[in-house]
Amino acid sequence: MPTPPPTTAQPVARRTTRIARRIALAALVLALLGVASIGLTRCGGSEPKPGEPPPVVRSSPKSVTFTQIMLLYKRDKSVPTVTRSKEEALVLARTLIERIRTGESMETLVAQYTDDRGPDGKPFNSGSYSMARKNPAVESIKSTAFGLDVKKLAPEPVDSGYAYHVIRRDH
Repeated sequence: MPTPPPTTAQPVARRTTRIARRIALAALVLALLGVASIGLTRCGGSEPKPGEPPPVVRSSPKSVTFTQIMLLYKRDKSVPTVTRSKEEALVLARTLIERIRTGESMETLVAQYTDDRGPDGKPFNSGSYSMARKNPAVESIKSTAFGLDVKKLAPEPVDSGYAYHVIRRDH
């Protein structure tokens, strides 16, 4: 049977199909935006009560940059040149955190105190590190670096099992 000649209904059907596709696309975009806003509310906790500020929504970056002061301590298999006890390292780390909180430059304290030094005796990479979420790392350092807000200092030293670390997230 031969194909019937085109009728005026076919162009209308094509236009209707195009409009339906646009509506479906718009509905999809709106649905995605709706899901995103629900997700942000869930991440921040319950809805704020009238008069309360909205919840803080933390980003979940793929990588972070942080500055650290590493204070090695003696342990069974430590480098023989490490003379600081674990308790001494903890006291020093807490002292350095307090000094940074009161306005001293972390970079100056890195240069003076970190045990993470290159062959030239200078702080390795000036104490600055980048870490990707997917890459393996010492879990205590990784969770602290990713858990801090940008430009914030960890309130307590982080114990890696070989040193205490004073950590500030930079990016």
